Amino acid sequence: MTGAIPLAFGLLASIAALVIGSRLVVERGRTIGIYFDLSPYLIGVFVVAIGTSLPELAANIAAALHDYTSLPIAKAVGANITNVLLVGGAGALLARSFTINEDLSKTELPFFIIALAFFLGTVADRTVTLLEGALLCVVYGIYAGHLLFTRDLSSAGPVEEQETIHTIEERRATGFPRFSVFLWFTIGIILVVKGADFTVAFVTQLAQILDVSPAAIALVALSLGTSLPELVVSTRAAITGESALAFGNIIGSNTFNLLGTVGIPALIAPLTVAPVVWWIGIPVLIATSVVLLLLGYARAWYRWEGSILLVGYLLFLLMVAQYASAAGTTAASVFGG
Repeated sequence: MTGAIPLAFGLLASIAALVIGSRLVVERGRTIGIYFDLSPYLIGVFVVAIGTSLPELAANIAAALHDYTSLPIAKAVGANITNVLLVGGAGALLARSFTINEDLSKTELPFFIIALAFFLGTVADRTVTLLEGALLCVVYGIYAGHLLFTRDLSSAGPVEEQETIHTIEERRATGFPRFSVFLWFTIGIILVVKGADFTVAFVTQLAQILDVSPAAIALVALSLGTSLPELVVSTRAAITGESALAFGNIIGSNTFNLLGTVGIPALIAPLTVAPVVWWIGIPVLIATSVVLLLLGYARAWYRWEGSILLVGYLLFLLMVAQYASAAGTTAASVFGG
């Protein structure tokens, strides 16, 4: 058990590298996008939204490359639950008035329903094959294409309300990005890639020492750590009154988690659903997704609802801990899911 302490610190350090690296990629990629005259909406969709999900994607790809086939689905499910209960709950609790003026009922919410349906359909047999992974990626490609070609890029949207807003004068004044911008962008990519490798290694070693399933750690601890970018962006947006941005960040990240962060690793190796994910993660995912949709269509959250979401997250943690304690199986028996 003493060996678990340095491994836990190593896991925290690797998650920190993931978060810091993703932040560098987002900020420097945004600067590069401005120079090449990309619209604020395009920068938001392809740099900011996907950038905040880079930790999840990188960790899942690393897990697939190392043949830890149960981690990507556990990570995606845990991240979505964390986004709704913890990130959404904290945002609603901290916001002065959590209202959504943006109409998300035409694109974001319907596509989230589609993403959830496709994800649940692919994991129904507790596996995600290469073909199913390709299907998930295609669905996300359709979603991204629909956003790009049907939405008015000049209109204000939840993504444009954040730091990606730039006037024509600001773009012209930016000039060609300095060498340091590309350098830090590259460093960010390296931190994400290496942080993902070390994260997977520390999770699996920690699971062996603690005699629990790696999927259980991915479902809770790893999901919490790599959801920090969403937590920071959404809570900051909620505090400053940008409720639509906070909700848009949650719905966009959850859609990408279900499709991209599961579909892309499945192209590398077939994925499996661990027992703890099947019996606890999937039911809680369905419940929290329904809550997310109801709040999205209601277009208003209240502080008491945020408090309930945070209590729900604590109950989720207790359920996973109780399951892991009652399982009575060795880590080796569940290592592959």
